[in-house]
Amino acid sequence: MEIRLQQLLPNPLTDRDTSDSAIWRKEVVWQSGQLTHVHAPSGTGKTSLTHMLYGLRHDYQGAITYDGRDVAQFDLRTWCGLRKDHISIVFQDLRLLPNYTAAENIQLNAELQDSVPRSAWESYAAELGITHQLAQPLHQLSQGERQRVAIVRALAQQFDWLIMDEPFSHLDENNRSKAATLITHICEERAAGLVVLQLNEDHYFPYHQTFRL
Repeated sequence: MEIRLQQLLPNPLTDRDTSDSAIWRKEVVWQSGQLTHVHAPSGTGKTSLTHMLYGLRHDYQGAITYDGRDVAQFDLRTWCGLRKDHISIVFQDLRLLPNYTAAENIQLNAELQDSVPRSAWESYAAELGITHQLAQPLHQLSQGERQRVAIVRALAQQFDWLIMDEPFSHLDENNRSKAATLITHICEERAAGLVVLQLNEDHYFPYHQTFRL
């Protein structure tokens, strides 16, 4: 699935100089199978772009198209279908359910989407070192453990694109490396595209391209 950004700009940034941006007010094309890094210093609209790609924000100029279809024309049913079968996401604020266990957070999402087998996502959890945390209520986990739960939840569904907003901010070097290796392997296995949006530079993924927001 091709993602194309055409002269895109969030309304809150219309009065700001965006000439240094490689995305805002530019023509950008991302293809499935590409690993893309968006380096986004604070205040440049990183989370806004994340939400726009996922259909949660519509206050922008320009256009976002998926396989040539303008997402501004999508109704809720179309967005639900995209999120079910084609687009998975890790939000910066994670959006997990604190009173559910880690496993329930993953399984609930998996039941709503076109999911992989439970044995598969349990193996992802094992690779990220959170097997023993799966039975615990989320509110008892550290922020780093919660981030790994959110990553497993995103990987537990099928997707053509995985979008991640600051997915490693609470992980140490070792766990970042493990998570990046797992994510890269799954994206390659599924011929899926990856978009990672971060404040800082990133050497964990073998990116095909990097954009400064």
